[in-house]
Amino acid sequence: MTEKNNPVSEKSGGKQDNTLAWIVGIAGGGLGLAIICALCVVVAAGVIMIMQYRSDSQAYEPLMPSPFVITTATPVPPLATAEPSEEPVIAEPTVEEPTPVESVDVIWVVREIGGDITMPMLQEDVVDEFNNTHDDIFLIMDVVAYDLYQDTLAVMVAAGDAPDIVGPESMISTGLPTDQWLDLSGYIEESGFDTSIYNPAVMDIYNLPDQGQIALPYSIYPSAMFYNVDLFDAANLCYPPEHFGEPYCDGDPWDWDKVREIGMLLTLDANGNNATSQNFDPDNIVQYGLTLQWTDARGEAIFVGGNGTVWNGQGAFIPDNWRDAWQWHHDGIWEDHFIMSRIATDEYYSNPFSEGVVAMYPSHSWYFCCIFNEFNWDIGALPVPFDGNITAKTNGSTFFIHKESEHPDAAWEVLSWMLEEKSDVLDEVFSANPARIVSEEEYRNILEDIYYDDFSNVNVGVLIEAQDYPDIPSNETYLPNHSSADETLWDFYTLYQEMPRDMDADIDALESDLEYVFSD
Repeated sequence: MTEKNNPVSEKSGGKQDNTLAWIVGIAGGGLGLAIICALCVVVAAGVIMIMQYRSDSQAYEPLMPSPFVITTATPVPPLATAEPSEEPVIAEPTVEEPTPVESVDVIWVVREIGGDITMPMLQEDVVDEFNNTHDDIFLIMDVVAYDLYQDTLAVMVAAGDAPDIVGPESMISTGLPTDQWLDLSGYIEESGFDTSIYNPAVMDIYNLPDQGQIALPYSIYPSAMFYNVDLFDAANLCYPPEHFGEPYCDGDPWDWDKVREIGMLLTLDANGNNATSQNFDPDNIVQYGLTLQWTDARGEAIFVGGNGTVWNGQGAFIPDNWRDAWQWHHDGIWEDHFIMSRIATDEYYSNPFSEGVVAMYPSHSWYFCCIFNEFNWDIGALPVPFDGNITAKTNGSTFFIHKESEHPDAAWEVLSWMLEEKSDVLDEVFSANPARIVSEEEYRNILEDIYYDDFSNVNVGVLIEAQDYPDIPSNETYLPNHSSADETLWDFYTLYQEMPRDMDADIDALESDLEYVFSD
């Protein structure tokens, strides 16, 4: 019997052959894959070695770790068994944070100025320069409208928010008592600020009893005798002396008695008679010998009488030299007729010297602003006042640090920097007549820059001399209850400007009124 093939066995045997072929195929494919992977590793290693060359023409150097690189990779094993190495970790550089500079704000309150638009810009430049060169102080300039300045300062102080720096202002134009200003003596000494740039006499203007050095000089306006050269020539009279302390050309002392003498010769009525003539008509005067325009009772008393004050530290007191000065002025108006009264002054737009109708006028260097008409004029020395001491009434403006400043040290640093480094720029901004010592030529150039006039024939040297003789106490010293005291003095002043008076009685009444005002 013929034996048949077992389909199952045949079928099974074929399946075994296919399985073996499949295994062999798989093995062959795996070997190929392994070879491919090995080749990839070799190529990658070659790329890495190529990347170790510097680019272009640089010589090959093996890569070295950076000071800021921490290497954490393990040695590379044979390629066939290599495991991917870890990427190097780049450490961030350790940079120390700078210690923050603690900055303070310094508030500088300044009155708004008019005129050339470049002036406020120059102010801002000064502030910016300070802030750009100082890390610990930030200067803030608070500009206040001109007519609101005093009220603004008063409100700030009353609210406990006093400004650090104020100015430039006079001692009275701030509207604040002088005892509110910080004594700078300690700062000046400790910092070594060079005060030799100022005339010591000018420094003393701001060195007040029981208060100390409340300011450094910044801008001052000394005084001299302005005179009309043409009127002196017409009367064939010598001019006022060129220098303080010199006599008049006839050898007599240059004092207010001599001013009265030549003033009467320079005073003319409509018929050409001078005030010494019996034919002189006092009701028809066309030219006066003297005016004291644009001043007040205190200013007039200092010009003519010399140093003094109506406040002696305890109460009201009128010194004798001031009594004599007011009497002399009264008599010059109503008896000798050579001094222009205030009523007559108003007829000439309150500026009679500029109108060319007055021969002499004692005033300050700021008056250069206001001579408009074309005539020949010059300045000479002031007469010696009644107290016998050469005195040149002086106005000034400067910067103050308030006692209640939150940062007085920083405020001093700002102020001293402005005065030492930026005084020339600030002079231009504020049209300042510099308080620092300058030569006559430099002073002349400064005046020409400020007033746009030719000063080549003006005796500006007498203004430099005048700085040796400022009035102390200053005519700008703050009085107790100042606003009311000033009004009382003005009322007294206008009395004898308008009509003849009993001056002794009026002066006694003034003293009594001031005593009441000071005690209020």
